[in-house]
Amino acid sequence: MSSSFVRSLVWMSLPLVLSTALPVVARPQSRTGKIEALDLLDGPAPRIQWVMATPDALIVKDSYRIATRTTFGMTVTALVVSVPTLENQRVKGLIIDLGENAKAGDESGTSLLDIEEAESLSRSIASMIEAASKGGHDDRHLNEMSFATLGGFIVNLRIDGRGSKAYVQAGRTNAIRTAIEISELRTVKTLVDDAIALLREK
Repeated sequence: MSSSFVRSLVWMSLPLVLSTALPVVARPQSRTGKIEALDLLDGPAPRIQWVMATPDALIVKDSYRIATRTTFGMTVTALVVSVPTLENQRVKGLIIDLGENAKAGDESGTSLLDIEEAESLSRSIASMIEAASKGGHDDRHLNEMSFATLGGFIVNLRIDGRGSKAYVQAGRTNAIRTAIEISELRTVKTLVDDAIALLREK
């Protein structure tokens, strides 16, 4: 497989991302060894989502709920996806959901993250918490920090002389955004860290 072909499958440029780029990952192969053209995904997506869309194969998903509902309507679930018929096709990640009022089967406000993205997310939120604790002292200065994943999960922090504001957003399509208290950034980090710790044991 040529490097140019692999690069054509994965877009490595993330807007407003504080972390380093993730490894290039090709679309999963079917049991026949051929890379199929999938209509299930459009554009960049985390590796775990590509594996879940593997054609002509048995997909096994094990999920572990980390929290039911936060005060701002977010749930976090640890996820392990494997394809028993394919070698080395076992990936770990998170489901972050803000679709509190969505109907069953509606994926509005839902993002999938690879575990590597989740680790970068945790480190970035830690930086945001530290910056927010210092506050802003100049009304002329606006400091904005943001982290975005391939699956559409975004954390944003704005700091100016009047105070700090934050929001989270989830969903590749029909995204849901909600404002959160600065103190709730720590809640987001704790849930992500708990999911990562659980996945490391699986």
